Amino acid sequence: VEAKIVIQGNTEDTEATQTSGCSGIEKYEYYVKKASDTEYPATPYPTNEIEGLSYDTYNIYAKVYDKAGNTTDSNEVSIKMVNPKVSKYGQKVNYSANGVDDWKIFYINEERNETFIITSGYLPSENVPTTETGMHIKGAYEASWRTLPSYVEITQEVRDRFMMSWGNNENESTRNLKCVSSLLNTNAWSIFVTEELKNRGATAIGSPTLEMLYASWNEVYPNEKLGYAVKSTNGFKVATSDGSDATHFRNKAGSKNLLYIPYYNGIRRYTWLYVIFTSFCRR
Repeated sequence: VEAKIVIQGNTEDTEATQTSGCSGIEKYEYYVKKASDTEYPATPYPTNEIEGLSYDTYNIYAKVYDKAGNTTDSNEVSIKMVNPKVSKYGQKVNYSANGVDDWKIFYINEERNETFIITSGYLPSENVPTTETGMHIKGAYEASWRTLPSYVEITQEVRDRFMMSWGNNENESTRNLKCVSSLLNTNAWSIFVTEELKNRGATAIGSPTLEMLYASWNEVYPNEKLGYAVKSTNGFKVATSDGSDATHFRNKAGSKNLLYIPYYNGIRRYTWLYVIFTSFCRR
């Protein structure tokens, strides 16, 4: 949540001579400002441990006083503070399951001590569990439902784990809820979890939920936060906090990285969001 800078350095007083005495070092002062600020704060930090900073780029220098009242400034140093949690998003991981070995980190929940990974691109059709999900394959990277699946009851544990916030009063007969329940059916997607990880409590779903997409995106891009989902005739569009439509997210995601919209046949695909975001399959 907060960044911390520890400044380390040693200053030695000049050696005493016949014309100049050596008084010794009295104290240090530390000056820290954001690189975007024009001036340093008038009041320095009295300690070399600077806490409570936001993740940003800072300029730093130190001032030393000897006991005779003389001062010397150090050189100025620039440092970029990067949130270690955010910096891992999009990082590839060494994992392989059901013929898929290209995975990267999508979201980290520190409270639950869980890391969620996602395929680095659209899942090839031959890897989609069509029997378990009732999906229909169309092309090399397309999976959808020719006939709507039956609603699958989703446990509260799965909802909590994957940030699914729909209420118990939702209409389970709707198209969206049926499709979402299939994608959140951990049994259908268990082929993507190795036995070792299953024994450690890991599960898989067909796609991150919309809430998880928001959480991931908003941590990586805090200045471009997504505000809420806008209902449309086809499902939901991702909107920014100012109410912009899905084209804003599509353009933003398309210019960033493959974590949110991967390449397909050399181009980036945008996607409508039916409560969840496309990951293992594309609708």
